[in-house]
Amino acid sequence: MDRIYASRVELHDLDRADGFHKKISRHGYSVEELAKSENKGETFIRDLLHLGKLPEVARQAFRNGEISKSVCVLISSIPDEERRVEFAKEVLHKYGEPMSFRKAKKWKEQYYMKELKGAPFPLDDLSLDPEWRYTCTKGSCPDWNGNTPQQWQGKRADICLNPDHYAKLVRLNEARVRRRTKDFQSAGEREFGIHSDVSR
Repeated sequence: MDRIYASRVELHDLDRADGFHKKISRHGYSVEELAKSENKGETFIRDLLHLGKLPEVARQAFRNGEISKSVCVLISSIPDEERRVEFAKEVLHKYGEPMSFRKAKKWKEQYYMKELKGAPFPLDDLSLDPEWRYTCTKGSCPDWNGNTPQQWQGKRADICLNPDHYAKLVRLNEARVRRRTKDFQSAGEREFGIHSDVSR
């Protein structure tokens, strides 16, 4: 009887995620192969794989039933580990109690994602930040949403998943515009001075 009961006990999603990661690392399974072997959709598999990157504080909260799997996916799908931990702590403690999925999703979209459409800097300019070897375009930056299918956020591809660097690019572009404006004004003043001397 105990054996029959034990066979029916569902594994926790975190344990299933750990098992999937082992299949990938040890046996070379792809997401598509895992989906077929588990008779599940690829989205289901990807969501579980996200949980492998869940910070410990969020793992404990998930096991204790304090946050849902959907909230955990929101946390674990953030590319940068430090920001994952930061977001997890905000989700758990910002309002004195864990956020709902809707509130956590809204918070993430506001503070951890930036739409690139209408960005105030050229997306394909590699010279804007010499310390960053990518452009904000398809096929280049690992923080460009469409370039990381395994970490896909929302419905759009042209989203920056690194808002801190987005803010840096905004500052660098503003500084460059100011320099160019100043250089243009200086050039105009020099040209005006030459013409004034000639007219005399």
